[in-house]
Amino acid sequence: MTRTTEDSIEKMALSQLEALGFDVAHGPDIAFDGPNPERNLGCPSNILDTHLVVE
Repeated sequence: MTRTTEDSIEKMALSQLEALGFDVAHGPDIAFDGPNPERNLGCPSNILDTHLVVE
């Protein structure tokens, strides 16, 4: 029997988001001190408002 793990659920979710056209990035790469920061230390942790657009 196959075990369901947090890792397998995360990989499945990221795969589905990629299939829908979303870009997926590795967490440390977009951290405030990473090579492509998506936020800084003074910014709220929720960055979805600037990345998701409902049409």
